[in-house]
Amino acid sequence: MVDEKGEDHLGRTEGIVHIHQTTVNEQMIRSGMAWVDPLRCRTGECDPWKHQEVAARITKKGLWEAVQSENPQFEWHKKNVPPAEQAAPPAQKTYPGY
Repeated sequence: MVDEKGEDHLGRTEGIVHIHQTTVNEQMIRSGMAWVDPLRCRTGECDPWKHQEVAARITKKGLWEAVQSENPQFEWHKKNVPPAEQAAPPAQKTYPGY
């Protein structure tokens, strides 16, 4: 099940994915296979995920094994995504975090 939270600036659905009693987003962050987007995930519901990301970074799990930067996803995005796609999402497509 996907608890839809809105769309990003490219029209892709954003949300929280649940399989039975497991939150897939959380498991991916905990294992170092994902990070928390600080621009989109700004409510208290995200706080545990932020701590789990820090733990994954410290223990160098998943993508953090090879990453030296604090914000590698944003650096990669700036270098590899065309400027037109880097624009901030329109106000009506954003949501107050989840």
